Amino acid sequence: YIPSEDTFQILECVESYLKSIGYMVEYALDMGCGCGVLGLYIALKCRGVKLVDLVDIDPNALRNAILNAFINGLRGKCRFYLSNLFEKLPMDVKYDLIVFNPPYLEPLGYFDHTVEGGPYLVRDFLQKAVHYMSDRGVIIVIIPKDYLDSIRRKLAGIFEVEILRESLLFEERLVCLKVCRVS
Repeated sequence: YIPSEDTFQILECVESYLKSIGYMVEYALDMGCGCGVLGLYIALKCRGVKLVDLVDIDPNALRNAILNAFINGLRGKCRFYLSNLFEKLPMDVKYDLIVFNPPYLEPLGYFDHTVEGGPYLVRDFLQKAVHYMSDRGVIIVIIPKDYLDSIRRKLAGIFEVEILRESLLFEERLVCLKVCRVS
């Protein structure tokens, strides 16, 4: 998986969020990590990071993430899971930061989890992610703006949603969201 513009857009949002909290994250999760750009950035930049878990359903993507962690001297700060969302992820850690750049293409009849997802995948992820968040946990996710109202309705009362950035990418309006528990 070669990172594209949406990866760099969510990376900018992650970077801005981390800067706003003084890069203080102990436990982070990069869901759908691809080659590991987001998770490895967190492992590299956050002073007090104890652990970054990287998860992907694609074994080739996960191999690339492992290799990139090794090349960058971050292997000791990271764990890697071949999993469909949270299926194989242990519940031994509550994350301060969860990042997700999901596959958001609508299914085309055959389902390839590595590129297709749609709003149902994003909602499923968010509904499960709440069980993996620390009390101060935050999720940063990038989605098509078309999904926003549906996701807000489905998660009302569970999460507060803040738009960090809106952009136009290949004729599609994307929003990068900061999602946290309702206080």
